[in-house]
Amino acid sequence: MNILCLTQIGHVKGTYELLNSIGNLSYCPRISKEQVQEEIEDIDILYLNPNKQDYLLDESILGGTNVKI
Repeated sequence: MNILCLTQIGHVKGTYELLNSIGNLSYCPRISKEQVQEEIEDIDILYLNPNKQDYLLDESILGGTNVKI
């Protein structure tokens, strides 16, 4: 299982380790919308705080991926 984390989690004790134990974790807390579009092809799970993103994760990004909307 491939996990893409788009939010900072270093301050939340054990979260990085937990996500990493569940699957293959890509930790990208400061990723741009364009970079997300490149990274998301093989991602199964997104972990994020949507209030901290400066872009919307909508059909234009998630369409055609393994991530379910």
